[in-house]
Amino acid sequence: MLQDNFNAMVASLRAQQYQLKLQQNTLEQQNEALQRERAALQQAMHEIEQGAHERVALQQQVIAAQQATLRELSSPLIPIADQVVVMPLIGAIDSQRAQQILDTLLNGVEQHRAQVAIIDITGVKTVDTAVAKVLLQAAQAIRLLGAQTLLTGIQPPIAQTMVHLGVDMRTIATYSSLQMGVAAAVASQRTTNGTNGHKRMFHRN
Repeated sequence: MLQDNFNAMVASLRAQQYQLKLQQNTLEQQNEALQRERAALQQAMHEIEQGAHERVALQQQVIAAQQATLRELSSPLIPIADQVVVMPLIGAIDSQRAQQILDTLLNGVEQHRAQVAIIDITGVKTVDTAVAKVLLQAAQAIRLLGAQTLLTGIQPPIAQTMVHLGVDMRTIATYSSLQMGVAAAVASQRTTNGTNGHKRMFHRN
């Protein structure tokens, strides 16, 4: 009788151990499945984040390219005659655009071997210290390249503003309209070509 009870207890314990083993295996399988799901979720999140970063980077590149194109379009350099180039300025001028203007002017003067560079500010509504500084720097840099600068589109209020800002207008030939500046530049080149290359000095308008 005692032996039977003992055998029954042993059998019960073995059955419980078997059930526990089954439960343990099930839990391990569930845990592995959860780990795989977690890894897959992390990978998916990483890919989503990476894709988002790539989209942001691409958007930034597109925006930068558009801004560069707009700057180029807003500060074009146009050859209009032999050794004469014109840059019409439109809108506001910030520090970034100011550098773009200087770079475009200097590269254009050198590329076209220009003797006269016309900067037209008819489309610049406000001339402040920053704009005046850009114009003065441009004129000085162009002079170092052996060319002359004409500033056109100067109306009396703008001229007064530039004088109040301390811009020495005596160093830059100015004209009230682009047409007058172009006429003066073309006439200057004709005179230069007819006088063995001697430069003609411009008179302020």
